[in-house]
Amino acid sequence: MKSERPSARLLDMSRLLSRAGRVLTGVDRVERAYLDTLIASNVPAFGLIRTPLGFLLLDESGMQKLATKIDGDVSWGPASRLAKVFSKLPPGASTCFDRCPKTRCCAVHTTRLGTDAQAALA
Repeated sequence: MKSERPSARLLDMSRLLSRAGRVLTGVDRVERAYLDTLIASNVPAFGLIRTPLGFLLLDESGMQKLATKIDGDVSWGPASRLAKVFSKLPPGASTCFDRCPKTRCCAVHTTRLGTDAQAALA
């Protein structure tokens, strides 16, 4: 088996974000450690977060900014109007993004990952 350097790494940060403002569990602390490791590595890294509107794809800068907010080093600030609307959705509410998993963010954001990532998602 060949040991090749990965072209990029992706971390699903949805759980970690959902736990923001609470005491982190063991799983949360492990995910936070992965986040620190990915940010510090020399391999490009991206963070994925599920929202009511679909998925957000963060680059390393966005991951670092989110980490400082999760740690409480920087204030979250007031919620936007859009966040207030979607925070009132009943549990299990469907959005148009739930209908096709591959188009949630992939078509827009995979150009930054390169052709290998695009082929894997096709």
